[in-house]
Amino acid sequence: MQKRIAVVQHGNLPSARRSRESGEPESYYGMYYSQGYLDNWMAPHPHLVISLNGERQCSQHGLGRIVTIPEPIRKLPVPHTTQTLFWMSQICQEILRFNPTHLLLRANDLPAVGILRLAARKNWSTLVMFAGFFRREKRYDRLVTRELVRMLNRPHVVRVGNHREPATKSMIDAGLNPRKAVAWDYVVTRTPAQYPVRALPKGPVRLFMAGNLIARKGVPELIDAAILLRQQGINARLVIGGTSEIIEELKQRAAPLGEAAEFLGLVSNDRVMEEMIRATFVVVPTRPEFPEGFPMTFTESLTVRTPVIASTHPVFTSALSDGEGVRFFKAGNAQCLAELVTSLVREPDVYRELSEKTQTAFERLQCPTRFHEIIEDWLPTGKR
Repeated sequence: MQKRIAVVQHGNLPSARRSRESGEPESYYGMYYSQGYLDNWMAPHPHLVISLNGERQCSQHGLGRIVTIPEPIRKLPVPHTTQTLFWMSQICQEILRFNPTHLLLRANDLPAVGILRLAARKNWSTLVMFAGFFRREKRYDRLVTRELVRMLNRPHVVRVGNHREPATKSMIDAGLNPRKAVAWDYVVTRTPAQYPVRALPKGPVRLFMAGNLIARKGVPELIDAAILLRQQGINARLVIGGTSEIIEELKQRAAPLGEAAEFLGLVSNDRVMEEMIRATFVVVPTRPEFPEGFPMTFTESLTVRTPVIASTHPVFTSALSDGEGVRFFKAGNAQCLAELVTSLVREPDVYRELSEKTQTAFERLQCPTRFHEIIEDWLPTGKR
């Protein structure tokens, strides 16, 4: 029987593909590795890729079709759950029209529940690859997670991967059959051994953050902390890479910093690495309500031996110990963040020790299974 492969994933695949084909630097580590592998993996067979970010569009590439069905804008005067259910139905209708034999799901939350129900009804062999922590703090999260785990434990789901051990453990803690769970990571090409241990830099205290600039990522409190530091006489400079729908609000919030705040916009991964090397600290201020897997900016900072200041998000605190290349501050608390920075810039020996221990933290985070290996185990290239 001919294999027909459907893939549902976050990201703007058409844009990422154009960037890769034109030779532009990748915007985040691992993007071209995972995208290039999937392109080659799907190419010999009819396939449908549903991209969940970007402008609505449809294009044909060889035997494959790429359809972008973007997530609804939350600002519309319609309940978010209602919008999400409609979005989920659009995705399911597109998959159903294609009628795959195999489904690779790379999306979480409520849409994943509907997609998995459809796959169970049609008995499509399904591989799920997440990159996020399973939340159960709020009632909505508990309800969605309970139903999601129930569907993941159904026989049609072959394996469930998640990005690194903490997020994978959160699935098991939520009830996933441990025999289905596997932690994955990207191919590692850089390690701390390639970079020197750092001394506390002279001059301004540069705080760097990169990623999705939304409130749940802790950007507002990072800005507020930088303002507090300057009010206390510390020459803090804030550098932020990335963009979002609330970028103008964030810039307005940072107005008291004047030229001491720099918003880079969307930049290449190479530029991110350069900024991390220049930074005094890389800050990862994610709030606990954001379903973080394990952000690559965290690992990349450890790689170049720049100490990390991170929030007490459970995915961070469950993976690393305070003092091993990272110091933690109370999530959502700008005052706590500012106080931590103040104490660290007054202790050069502590700073150097943090930089030295980035190697320990990096090694602790390593995961032996790569993204492509899980897919190959499910549906090997050349053996379909």
